[in-house]
Amino acid sequence: MLRRSAISVLLVLVSVCAGARTRPHYGGTLRVEIEEDPWQQPNGVARRLVYDGLTRMEGRVTSPALASEWKSDNNNHRWQFKLRSGVRFSDGTALSPVHVVASLNASCSNNCPWGTVRAIGGAVVFTSDSPMPVLPALLASDAYLIALPNPNPSSGNRLLGTGPYETAGFADNVLRLQANENSWGGRPFADVVEIRVHRAVREQWLDLSTGRADVVEVPAEQVRQA
Repeated sequence: MLRRSAISVLLVLVSVCAGARTRPHYGGTLRVEIEEDPWQQPNGVARRLVYDGLTRMEGRVTSPALASEWKSDNNNHRWQFKLRSGVRFSDGTALSPVHVVASLNASCSNNCPWGTVRAIGGAVVFTSDSPMPVLPALLASDAYLIALPNPNPSSGNRLLGTGPYETAGFADNVLRLQANENSWGGRPFADVVEIRVHRAVREQWLDLSTGRADVVEVPAEQVRQA
């Protein structure tokens, strides 16, 4: 599948770099080239760098992300997710259950894997007439990443996230992401990620070979050659 190589490398970058605030600051710019839209669903390469979900998948294991813990009741008809404390969006706004509910309602207006979602105290509660045994794993998918509408209408960032990077601008087909100093997981090693979009794979490989790109896409049929 196209984009899988670039996405995988970037997610490794984030997971390795976001573990501890005491790690050294490496800095620099990571240059990425892709054919498609970096925000597209599923698996837009920019999405996991800017947004987080309530949970995340580590291999086949569902692990905490914006939710620090969760539990089910009534034979999986009701799930309660407790939010991690101290999480802020890139503009400094504190994450709340109300924000999570609004984001999930915006991303899933019908045919959702839950019946209703509500903010109750410091938790987000999902209920359904049908059991939801795999809801924590489903919430780790790109479709349910949490975003906040930007309260500053003059900003180029339409949606704000809690991830390791925030949008810094888009010009000449290059999306520029800069390190999010408010990221709950710690500051990433690279200062900037530049994503050049609508670049043919052939041109990507040429740029990689000449040192103008650091991460490019590999179509499935060309993995062996790569």
